[in-house]
Amino acid sequence: MEQGVWSGGVWFDVDGAGNGNVSFSAAGTYVLSCNAANAAEITSGEVSVTVESGDVVDVPSDNLQLHFSFNTNKVWKESVRGTDFSTKLTQLGGTAAELVPGLKAFGFRVMPSQASLKVSSTWETKDSGNKITTPDYLTFSAWMKYDPDSDENGSELPFVMINHNSCCLRMGRAVGNSSTGIVCGGEGMTLCQQNGGGASMSGLTCDFAGLPSITGRWTHVCAILPRVSGAKDDFEIWIDGIKRTLTAVSGYGTFPRPGRDTGSGWDVGGYGSVITANYNLFANATNRVDGGYRSSTFPGVLDEVRFYSAKLSASQIRALAKERDAGRNLAPAVDDPVALPLRAMVREDLPLSLGVYDDGLPAGGTLSCEWKVVSGSTGDVSFADATSATTTVRFDKAGSYALQLVATDGERTTYSRRVPVEVQAWGMLLIYR
Repeated sequence: MEQGVWSGGVWFDVDGAGNGNVSFSAAGTYVLSCNAANAAEITSGEVSVTVESGDVVDVPSDNLQLHFSFNTNKVWKESVRGTDFSTKLTQLGGTAAELVPGLKAFGFRVMPSQASLKVSSTWETKDSGNKITTPDYLTFSAWMKYDPDSDENGSELPFVMINHNSCCLRMGRAVGNSSTGIVCGGEGMTLCQQNGGGASMSGLTCDFAGLPSITGRWTHVCAILPRVSGAKDDFEIWIDGIKRTLTAVSGYGTFPRPGRDTGSGWDVGGYGSVITANYNLFANATNRVDGGYRSSTFPGVLDEVRFYSAKLSASQIRALAKERDAGRNLAPAVDDPVALPLRAMVREDLPLSLGVYDDGLPAGGTLSCEWKVVSGSTGDVSFADATSATTTVRFDKAGSYALQLVATDGERTTYSRRVPVEVQAWGMLLIYR
């Protein structure tokens, strides 16, 4: 398979040697094939995979405190409380955010290096020392599309996704803490929380190992923070419905770490003020992208942002992670071949026909298909029209072959099930007189 392609609900992220990962968007039994070819011959291997659906759960609405879908006529209107946030964008000059193509309709991108979508955590209560008393948990869910071209920080200081003066979720795997801020150790995420009784913070981090590349694709992210207990094992990060293993950031606080609320609210997509000290995992930031400091805004697009005042279950998180198939460009669908294997005689025209269907996306895209030889000598096979789903094929030599139809809409690619063909030579009739 090619790197980074959808094949009928299956995401492949493999290298040229056939090594990598595969993830599935729906339950079912799949047959995966890997082809190796030289100039004349193709060899393939197959493996069957059964994906279980688990519990069928709708996208959760209980304990939902805030939801930004950016899909209504007033796209900045939050759907739970009905607040119009178009005038509540924290900004230090210029336009704070722009609407861009999102998961379903629109998403939002924070523009300046110091800006965010500012929301209030009115559902949380605290004591006189700002320590959280209710609710026990906060769950944050969002879809992100990471754009490395807008990454002003490089590998030195990853970006904020959400931030609060008492906790935050940010891009980047933290591997330590120094006098100038967090030490970044590559791709991943870091989740931190400030002590309920003071300014001391602790962080937990994960990497993206074993996942398809997050660059340029919609990725679901979910973070769970134990706001009352602060127990280490109760912090969670989920990527695309898969729970990640968290490790404590070296030199950055201890656990348990109960939550704190100073009343400053949440910054989504960035951090809405200038930071010049080692604070909240962000060091030496400024409001100028081209300055001597660094941006704290997320490099890319966020969509379907939700805050819950409870800990979501694994099945609820996976339901949120399935939203990717709503309103997005799906890969073409190809009918399964029937009456296999096909049988033909040498140099006989064998009819081939598979139905190919598409959702009409992306806009301006063109649906095309091509027949390929995936097993047997390619030089002995000729198609009347290899770019038509309905065509004929001819074989010059007897033997076992396998064909496959590849359909693409220009963005997503689907591979049909292999079509085995048994080809026989014509017999000879000898008449003696």
